[in-house]
Amino acid sequence: MTALKLMSLALVATGATAEVYMKEKFDDGIDGWTSTDWKKDEMGKWEATPGKWHVDSEEQKGLMTTENMKFHAAYKNFDAPFSNKGKDLVVQFQVKHEGHSYGHCAGGYLKLLPKAGDDTFGGDTEYNIMFGPDMCSYDVSRIHLIFNKGGENLLKKDEIKLEYDDKNEFTHLYTLHLKPDNTAEVFLDQKSKWSGKMSEGWDFPGETIRDPEDPKEIPDPEASKPEDWDDEDDGEWEPTMVENTAPKMIPNPDYGGDVYVYDFAAVGFDLWTVNNGTIFDNVLVTDSLDYAKSFAEATWGKIKDGEKAAKEKYDEVSKPKEEEKTEEAATEEKKEDL
Repeated sequence: MTALKLMSLALVATGATAEVYMKEKFDDGIDGWTSTDWKKDEMGKWEATPGKWHVDSEEQKGLMTTENMKFHAAYKNFDAPFSNKGKDLVVQFQVKHEGHSYGHCAGGYLKLLPKAGDDTFGGDTEYNIMFGPDMCSYDVSRIHLIFNKGGENLLKKDEIKLEYDDKNEFTHLYTLHLKPDNTAEVFLDQKSKWSGKMSEGWDFPGETIRDPEDPKEIPDPEASKPEDWDDEDDGEWEPTMVENTAPKMIPNPDYGGDVYVYDFAAVGFDLWTVNNGTIFDNVLVTDSLDYAKSFAEATWGKIKDGEKAAKEKYDEVSKPKEEEKTEEAATEEKKEDL
């Protein structure tokens, strides 16, 4: 039995117990997705394509941004709205910055929406979660994970950094796992990039707060009165004060309960694209991390190891043609100057 058949069987087995809210492979192109023009003439167009180079043209067909210095926006509603209360939530998708070069600038994140999308969908639309890569020149290099609570967008206190090897023209897999215990984990190419409590990573109200009557400083418990100390001559001895590292905690009156819970109705891409050529594929929203892993092996796993060779083959064919075109253009310019 081939490895592909084994992966397919694994996908069927895990799918029998998983709830799959969306599985978008873009086999039918952009059908089912609605592009919007919330920025009017500043909007760029989408194209369903595997890009200029690929391992498998059918498997790698995705949704690509096509224009520089443009906004790109599109959404797709879930078949039925749902809540993740009491369940895991897993969001996974592929991003290929095919035109990546030094100083590349393009967002690669998606948004999960609390309401069904409409023709006004764009940068001003309320969302629950924004997740995915954000790269721009030398300063911005991170995996965005923003939660909206009470109408406020909460950015992560410390960024989930993208390392040098994470930023290139090849396809990368991004996975977000929210859990009912109010913890989360972020994966890049199936390797954990961050995990922890949501209340510690973002400014969600925590379950407990420091007792406002608890002192911030306490007498140093290791301090002792010097043997030669004379109270009459030196005054009453007092130990030095140190930070209270074990503060008293009390229940937080502003704690709103489970912070992981949301109601979802749609998924959307809303991007400002300086450099075009970003391809999105295999968008998955489910309640099973095991299913997401199996789906990734059956899709991203089929192409990830062959992309470098595919890119090198494309370069061998295309670069001579590009150089030839450049030489022809230079020759034409010289003729015009004569």
